[in-house]
Amino acid sequence: MKACPVCNSLAFDDAKTCFGCLHPFGDDDAVEVEQENKNRAGENLTRFVVSFTPVVEDGQTAWSCSVEQMAG
Repeated sequence: MKACPVCNSLAFDDAKTCFGCLHPFGDDDAVEVEQENKNRAGENLTRFVVSFTPVVEDGQTAWSCSVEQMAG
């Protein structure tokens, strides 16, 4: 898993976009994340967990999205 350099949300290693803030991941992100972690040593970081759930009504599928804020 990798952390978004913008909002610190966790994403799968192969994710192209952060689901927390829609930041597009690029080649420089691994360096940015490492630098951010060094800069934030000792800070209480906030993480967000984004969940998508399919909702079926009358044969139609819609998606429900929820965002949960979690400390460090």
